[in-house]
Amino acid sequence: MVTRAPPGGSRKRSVLKVVVLGQDPALQAGFLSMASGSHMSNQLYPVLGICIGVVSSKLADRHVVLQLWSLPREDRLEGLVSAFMRGHHAAIVLLRSEERFHAAQLLEMVSPSALGRTMVVVLGPPSEAQALRDELVPESSEPVYVASSVIDAVLFLARRVSSQRSGEMPVFVALNEAACPPLDAVSERGSCQFSTPEELEELTSFCRSLDVRVERDVAIMKTRQGRVRVNLRSGRVRFTPVTCEHCENSCVRDVGICIISVDSGWTNSSLRPSALLIMSKIHAFATGRVPPEVMAQIHRALTCRKWQPPEDTPLEVFDTAAALRSRSQERVPLIEEARRRLQEGRLTERAFDILKRRLRTAQRR
Repeated sequence: MVTRAPPGGSRKRSVLKVVVLGQDPALQAGFLSMASGSHMSNQLYPVLGICIGVVSSKLADRHVVLQLWSLPREDRLEGLVSAFMRGHHAAIVLLRSEERFHAAQLLEMVSPSALGRTMVVVLGPPSEAQALRDELVPESSEPVYVASSVIDAVLFLARRVSSQRSGEMPVFVALNEAACPPLDAVSERGSCQFSTPEELEELTSFCRSLDVRVERDVAIMKTRQGRVRVNLRSGRVRFTPVTCEHCENSCVRDVGICIISVDSGWTNSSLRPSALLIMSKIHAFATGRVPPEVMAQIHRALTCRKWQPPEDTPLEVFDTAAALRSRSQERVPLIEEARRRLQEGRLTERAFDILKRRLRTAQRR
């Protein structure tokens, strides 16, 4: 925090670092865009998913400048994100109503000293924000603030951090989801194109022809390895491993997948190359024709040292988690691959013991 009085004036100026956390980098980028307008930098977004914005607010006795740092929540960037988190004075946790169960994990990322200057924004009706507040901080008596816009919510935080009354618990804010549209920010030097309404309609129809479910312009496919989501607007691919669905831990991985498929050879000439590329990604995952380099990313995402499977975990989940191909690409016994991963520290002893018991039970049958 930097505080100083400008020349010739008595009003103090405070520059505060505020981290913006969430489950969807595009939604976080949209929040920063609505709050900062042209005072937003997205040069780090294409590679790291990081955006930086500035919001200035003139209060009664001081000029407060909030530096907003939108940070992704990805395992591969954990060390880098920890470095960017250092020195934050306040935090914003941004979630859709259906993402509420991630709130506790995101709040754990916030420094204890900044928890009382943390704002949890729930995109949905006030009742959803109220329910989350009652679940996380039942001892809190502070009412949910209903914001009319993103900037209204940010100014509410600015007033809170500049006052001396901020307590030790986060505050909760309800915001209409329509007031915060997602934005897949790209560098101004980038060449990313987003689907037009006509292309969205065509892509949605294509998904239906493959029996692929579409929700909020996102194609959702269930594969043996886990759940794949392809954004029909931007083409971004997200992956949640099947091991997360069979785990007693509350953490859920949401990994970005880089896939470049062939965008030529399609007969529909009404779509631009960018939309054809999205179509080819959906086709690859829906038909199981995923390039080897993409499968390598998926197998890396399946590796989790904290995996705690329940006793009734299906054997096929262990099979998938073990990535049954050795370096020679020859199939090896599941128990041998699991033992190798245990020795390498890539599988917990509990998961290995459960697998042995399940295999013995299967052999008796």
